[in-house]
Amino acid sequence: MSKRETKERIYKAALAVFSEKGAAATTREIAKRAHVNEVTLFRHFGNKENLLQSVIERFSTAGMLTEELDAQLTGDLSSDLRFLAHTYLKTALERAEYIRLGIMEASRKELAHTLGEIPKQLTSHLADYFRKLHQQGVICEADYMLMAHIFYGMLFQSVITKEYQTEELNYLDHEEKRDKLIDTIVELFVCKLNR
Repeated sequence: MSKRETKERIYKAALAVFSEKGAAATTREIAKRAHVNEVTLFRHFGNKENLLQSVIERFSTAGMLTEELDAQLTGDLSSDLRFLAHTYLKTALERAEYIRLGIMEASRKELAHTLGEIPKQLTSHLADYFRKLHQQGVICEADYMLMAHIFYGMLFQSVITKEYQTEELNYLDHEEKRDKLIDTIVELFVCKLNR
């Protein structure tokens, strides 16, 4: 097995174990899950803190970046918000372990900046999109940062609800319910922002 493959196995195992136990996870557990010797883990990362920081940095930059989103946006508020909502939910559900880890470790100041980068980038990106539409005369004036924060906040709440709540509150496991959720959120924003 190459060094790159070994490191990838350690990353995946660390994400899984950290998302279950947070910083209380041990390097022994991570090494066992990765099917490597604990010494190998230390050779790659030095210590558990470096490994945790590396996992968070790696998975926080692994999401779809805002430049990639821009290429898909059409300028039609309704269809663009639907696209952003579908993309966010798909990515968030694929990375549920990372989200659990983020929640567990959010109080650690040394990790807070890294953990907050994706929501910050997404919110700023959507606010900029709203500003462009306003400059083009497509939507009315509003607090666009707040609107973007609320948009992603509702979607994030749905992901958290799926992970931790009962079936009746889960709108993400069934395509019909997920589409209804997205349509409702989009309609709220279109009603508020349309001229």
